[in-house]
Amino acid sequence: MKKILLLMLCFFCCMAFAQFGSIKQEPVQVEILMQENLEIPGIEIKILLELAPDVHIYTDPDRFFEIHENQSKGLGKMQLELPPPIKYKDIDGSIVDTYSGKQTLILKKPYHGNPGTAWQFSGHFQYQGCDKSTCYAPEKKEFSFQGKIPEGKEILPSEPDKPEETTQSKPSVETPEQAGKGWYNLIQDFEIAGSDSGYKNTEEFLAFLDRGETGKAQGDWSENLANKSLWLVILIILLGGLALNLTPCVLPMIPINLAIIGATAQGGSRKRGFFLGLIYGLAMSLTYGILGILVVLTGSQFGSLNSSPWFNLGIAIFFVVLSLAMFDVLTVDFSRFQSGSINSKKYGVWITPFIMGTISALLAGACIAPVVISVLIYSSQLYSSGQRIGLFLPFLLGIGMSIPWPFAGASLSFLPKPGAWMVKIKYAFGILIMIIALYYGYLGIEIWSATHSSAPSEQGQKHGWHTSLEQGLEEAKKLQQPVLIDFWASWCKNCLAMDKKTFQEKPILARLKIYTKIKYRAENFEAPETKPIIQHFQKALNLPTFGLPMYILLKPKKNQ
Repeated sequence: MKKILLLMLCFFCCMAFAQFGSIKQEPVQVEILMQENLEIPGIEIKILLELAPDVHIYTDPDRFFEIHENQSKGLGKMQLELPPPIKYKDIDGSIVDTYSGKQTLILKKPYHGNPGTAWQFSGHFQYQGCDKSTCYAPEKKEFSFQGKIPEGKEILPSEPDKPEETTQSKPSVETPEQAGKGWYNLIQDFEIAGSDSGYKNTEEFLAFLDRGETGKAQGDWSENLANKSLWLVILIILLGGLALNLTPCVLPMIPINLAIIGATAQGGSRKRGFFLGLIYGLAMSLTYGILGILVVLTGSQFGSLNSSPWFNLGIAIFFVVLSLAMFDVLTVDFSRFQSGSINSKKYGVWITPFIMGTISALLAGACIAPVVISVLIYSSQLYSSGQRIGLFLPFLLGIGMSIPWPFAGASLSFLPKPGAWMVKIKYAFGILIMIIALYYGYLGIEIWSATHSSAPSEQGQKHGWHTSLEQGLEEAKKLQQPVLIDFWASWCKNCLAMDKKTFQEKPILARLKIYTKIKYRAENFEAPETKPIIQHFQKALNLPTFGLPMYILLKPKKNQ
């Protein structure tokens, strides 16, 4: 027993240290290198791309993909060697060409001149990165190289350099005048009540408005964590993890998991039940630890499956099966986990509790429990500020969730013998599981109906939205109304999806009647009219990046 405990302790420690040693990855990393190419002869420029998981860049010229030649001297015509694009289904259902993962784009320029002649070449690479719910502003990476044509080289004939634009895209769209100079003065009369980003379905956006109106949208529970001492934060997260066992996705599985652990224990001692429960809890901890690393490092949205109708319908079907098993309509034979041929020294006996622990952790996270989201937000904030302990907090959440299971496993050895009371409890759990199944079925159908709405996106401007930040703030000040600012751009597919779907829903339209609504078009973050506005809110919200769509709630200051 001591050896097993020591091995598990070492495993936990290794996982913790592995998290501390991880390196944060930006959504899109670009490195531009130049080297001599002897085959042309001439120069070869490599554009090295490394994209975070779930992040892609578009290769369409209409989506800001561009390799542009600014200046060329002593060199011939540019030759491009691009990797084949990857097909991707966008949020609007269209199939587009993208790059993801690691890619290398090659640009070649032959020498044009005599040996010893100076050459010079400058240009830029422009792209736009997006993930599943957020699009980042188009980026432009400038590059400039110069040198001399090597001596002793036989220069092949080539076309002379021309001041032409060899590009893969049309020029960037300049942002029109959208806000006058008075926006900054007007905004001093308001305070930020909340913010959020990414595509939201109706329920998620209404929840965002609820938190804003109750004063919890800005920072929410994660902001409360930031004001506590580290030891208190650890205690709160452990208790939050413990509470995850009561979420709608995990609670119905408790009798199933106990039955599996009990069957696997083969009627053994408390010690054996304890270790089976410990394995179950270990799986929970490792699942949250690993997924926490992915979320914090890549900025993914843990629990975003909840916005998928197929996920919710799948959960509903799964729980219907479990409920029918509780009423003996379907037979789930847990005795098959018990086998006298399995030696206690082999690892096969531990696999089932480990798998069930992993499933329970995934279900709890996918249900978007507020504790999970808050811990992940707080973890991301800690890590972005240079505190690597932020990577450990999701793992700690899993430990909290796993606390009762070793004791639950040990208790199976002295539970009362099954009888009529057990049948009644089983039927009660069957009713509870069926109610939850019906809830997720209804939620899946509602989401499916919302995402297949045929409302045209042009109607987004027909419900009292201002396009000028200054004019919108002036009206809100006069009427003493709260403000919703929706930052969007034509290159942001999720922004267009919000206009077509969520902002057309009747509950949203009714709820937004009390707001002064502003749609701020942020086509170019570097435009002189847009840059100070983006910088103001990014600093006020302490955001490492400003992705679209971005929603900001303002409320009039009390002294106004």
